[in-house]
Amino acid sequence: MATKKGEKNAISPMMAHRNELKEKYPDTILLYRLGDFYEMFFEDAIKASRILDLTLTGRDCGLEERAPMCGVPYHAVDSYIARLVAAGEKVAICEQLTAPGDQKGLLQRDVIRVITPGTNTIEDMLDGSVNHYLVAVAKFKNDYAVSALDIVTGEFIVKYFPDTTLSGCEDYLLGCAPSEIIAPMDICVESRSLLSVSTERLVKFTTYYDYSFDYDNGKSALLKQYSVFGLEALGLEDNKAVIGALGGLLDYVKSTQKRFLSHLSVPKLISSADEMYIDYNTRRNLELTETLSDGKKNGSLLWVLDRTKTGMGARMLHQWVLHPLHSVSEIEKRQSGVAELAKGSLTRSALGQALEPVRDLERLVTKISYGSIMPRDCNNLKDSLKQLPIIKKVLDKLHAEYFTELSADYYDFSELVALLERTIAPVNLPATLKDGGYIAVGCNAELDRLRSLGADSAKLISDFQERQRELTGVPSLKVGNNRVFGYYIEITNAKRPEVLPSDYVRRQTIANGERYVNSELLNLEREIFSATENALQLESEIYAELVKTLNEYVSRLKSIAAFIAKADCIYSLSLVAAENKYVRPKVTQGGMLNIIDGRHPVVEKLLKRNEFVPNDTALDKNNPVAILTGPNMAGKSTYIRQVALITLMAHIGSFVPATKAEIGLCDRIFTRVGASDNLIRGQSTFMVEMLEVANILNN
Repeated sequence: MATKKGEKNAISPMMAHRNELKEKYPDTILLYRLGDFYEMFFEDAIKASRILDLTLTGRDCGLEERAPMCGVPYHAVDSYIARLVAAGEKVAICEQLTAPGDQKGLLQRDVIRVITPGTNTIEDMLDGSVNHYLVAVAKFKNDYAVSALDIVTGEFIVKYFPDTTLSGCEDYLLGCAPSEIIAPMDICVESRSLLSVSTERLVKFTTYYDYSFDYDNGKSALLKQYSVFGLEALGLEDNKAVIGALGGLLDYVKSTQKRFLSHLSVPKLISSADEMYIDYNTRRNLELTETLSDGKKNGSLLWVLDRTKTGMGARMLHQWVLHPLHSVSEIEKRQSGVAELAKGSLTRSALGQALEPVRDLERLVTKISYGSIMPRDCNNLKDSLKQLPIIKKVLDKLHAEYFTELSADYYDFSELVALLERTIAPVNLPATLKDGGYIAVGCNAELDRLRSLGADSAKLISDFQERQRELTGVPSLKVGNNRVFGYYIEITNAKRPEVLPSDYVRRQTIANGERYVNSELLNLEREIFSATENALQLESEIYAELVKTLNEYVSRLKSIAAFIAKADCIYSLSLVAAENKYVRPKVTQGGMLNIIDGRHPVVEKLLKRNEFVPNDTALDKNNPVAILTGPNMAGKSTYIRQVALITLMAHIGSFVPATKAEIGLCDRIFTRVGASDNLIRGQSTFMVEMLEVANILNN
């Protein structure tokens, strides 16, 4: 809120500080921590109250009118942030950096993080089975590059588009299904393509500083992030568009997250030669990951293939479906793993049971990197790592090339498991660190002593009371305490001896007696009152040291997460193959497409058993085209999709629904089935159809 001239001096110091922060983060809703609440004021309060359905109140702030205000409790803030971000808002978190009583005057506060749709890590808001990308677009001359980062998993990729227009990147942008797109102002001014993509997909679009996408800035950001002396160490080309896209994204993440993120993977340059390309329209028409009717997974190809046990496996299989392989040797490698597990039901079952307890390690690694990992997360990490030897034992029984290669990625985490078992209490863990009680008994002798002191305070006082009774000869002497005077020794006038111990000091006179203290009681009082506070402080220090140690394992934990995901994907494909009687297709370098008794994998699952009528397909270099004719609802579209899906499944290393299949290696699949208008882009149904056909013919 901008204050009028003359009002700046009248406004309260707290509100003045809040307004200064708001000026630094004008495009955010500022959550300002005040005690146990995050408060929002002025225009932020008005907007948030509508989105969150909060009661709008007011607060005196030194101005003539009360400041509009609403707030949310700090312990439940994540759910409110999630709703604000889901509404397309950016949220700046202003935290108290000093505790009340540590200093005079205004508490020190500052923004510790800005949460945007593309940098959101709140678990309850994110589907763990898919990636959530923050995407950046950069340009150098006629070259473009698009970088994408999943901040939850740390996956970091970039694709280069030489000598093209921005519209040439549009399909790739749509395929990334970004949560947020950032781009420099010059790109935004010259093209409406980005705006149309973001509007069509309801994606947050952010214009960011032009200089952040400069080559020099990008190079500096990359070298600093990965602690290397040259781009060669990262396997990146000295490409100005690519480096600009990576640097702009890193700069944006740094400015919003305000910390070094150790879990970000080294950027991977995506090459078109490595995979079959499937454009956005084909993904939609084939319903690879979601249906056209309701945008849900149920009824898609992924719905059939995904029987994964872990979050990492689900995300990897999702990527396999969207990015099929374009290498016969790599396809055959995956097929070898599927084949061995498909025929070994006992081994397959054992692998599934071993994978099931494993939590989402990639998300746990992100929490480590953010310093937000909780004790319960630590136990989830420990329990997951304890499954590794069991998984390894199962995989050691398998001899396919896929598993032989996979075994090289295994790590032994026995030392980390032992550390977590020594440090974190096994049960009854608190929801927050401030409650204490999360460090295991026996981890630290001083902590055990402090806890014992706090827990045994009643016995300590009782023992002290007995000693004082013996010392004074007064059986009715009692030791009590109140909030004003603390602990005291009370002796009634009727029982008071003529001579009291020399260290007794009168603290209070009451109606029927006197209350005293001595040095032993004062020391005991200090120990009891400070034991809980000191125990909490010591627990915090021990836990901080543990998190620091966990950060040293981030790279290895990311690698083992990938190890588990790869095993999980093959487990899933083998289970689906065994249950549905799929066969191993032969993938060749030739142009043949020969499918005997092919079946549509999704329609087959939706129909009752044995209701689907199989179909053959025979295409080769001499007969490369098939023309289908027939009435409406005869099954033409189903047949076209069936052939495309079987071909795609073969390219991800999956078995296929047929009795026999020989499939030539493909670099692209096109499918144009049905169309509707696109009002956002001003395109009629006919125009949409013509554009899709033109795309097929041109490519």
